[in-house]
Amino acid sequence: MLCIGGWDVLRFAGVEEALVAEFPDAIHDFYILDSLVDRQQAADRRSGRGFWLHEPIVPGIVAFQRLFTPRPDDVVLASYPKCGTMWLKALAFAAMARDAYPPAAANHALRRLNPHACIPFLEDIFTKRQEAKLDRLPSPRLVSTHAPYSLLPKTVTTSKGCKVIYICRDPKDMVVSLYHFLRRLQPDLSFADTFDSVLDGTVTNGPVWDHVLSYWYASVTRPDRVLFLKYEDLL
Repeated sequence: MLCIGGWDVLRFAGVEEALVAEFPDAIHDFYILDSLVDRQQAADRRSGRGFWLHEPIVPGIVAFQRLFTPRPDDVVLASYPKCGTMWLKALAFAAMARDAYPPAAANHALRRLNPHACIPFLEDIFTKRQEAKLDRLPSPRLVSTHAPYSLLPKTVTTSKGCKVIYICRDPKDMVVSLYHFLRRLQPDLSFADTFDSVLDGTVTNGPVWDHVLSYWYASVTRPDRVLFLKYEDLL
């Protein structure tokens, strides 16, 4: 257990202590939810930030908030997990990289790579301290995140150039997809537990409703910078 400034409720398994120590004031704003934590305990420990995050990426989220400098033509693809992230990435990459990779090109990147390999998650980049990869990306850059709008850097939410595209999905379909995904990590996980965690907001990156609404409100107040898409409308 890593304890900074007397806070012993935070545990960052497998994360570089130097990264945690770099932003102790901001990291202390987060309470961490264990996968098997009792729901009542989770409710008692809810962060003031209002969202539950996967334990190892919290320092990366904070580094992302503090260090990310968007370019004016950056496009940030955002989503709640299992809501069409990979599909949105494939569509956006195919559109923005069409000069380098014409649709019929035999060597098209999407023929060889998973869309997640073409468009990095900012949480992963900053958790692993690989910001240099971002600097090497040609403009316009495509990047992605599962973070709620309120946890994006102010350089993104107040930028006059950087744009955000968010995709949401019918929650009934999302929770089924999420359940099958989590079963790979937790074979004993029941659908009832997954459903309940979504319903009560203790699911990772939840509450889902607040996640979706944060981007919807942003799309209403900043329609020239935030585009809100529905998975079903793309079918």
